[in-house]
This record gives sequence, structure tokens and C-alpha cells, in this order.
Amino acid sequence: MTDSTRKHSYWNLRVIEFDAGEDSYSAVHEVYYEADGRLRGYSVEPAIMMWTADDEPGAARRALEKFQRALAEPAIKAKEFG
Repeated sequence: MTDSTRKHSYWNLRVIEFDAGEDSYSAVHEVYYEADGRLRGYSVEPAIMMWTADDEPGAARRALEKFQRALAEPAIKAKEFG
């Protein structure tokens, strides 16, 4: 399913670039999208890699894969969120 055929809003992890002059930085955040793919918002705090002993086998690997996908995509500038 492509972004243009989604029926509901969705989220993923993405790198966001924050322009603060000499103090500029980038961080991985949860990014929320409208069903049509338009940016909706992002999590206040950066995403963290975490799992518990109660999670099913492979939970850590799947979390790491989400971060790897975020790093493989182009970064989003924070100002794009309006």
C-alpha cells in the first residue's frame, strides 16, 4: 500500500533536523502523517530503543530495524511541520 492509498493516519520513525544555529542537531522521533502522507507532527521526546523480558522473541531486532529504516530515509527539517 502506498502513502496515497492509505485510509488512516500512520506513524514511523524518522530523523528530524533541528536548526538552532551553532547548536543545531538531529534526532530520531516518531513522525505522524495524515492518510494522504502529509506531515502531521512528531513526538516531543526523541525515540528510544527499549523492550522488556515480556516482549515476544525478536522484539529488540524489530525495534533496531525501525531505527535503521529511519536512518536510511532523508531527514526531515523540523520547520516542515509548521
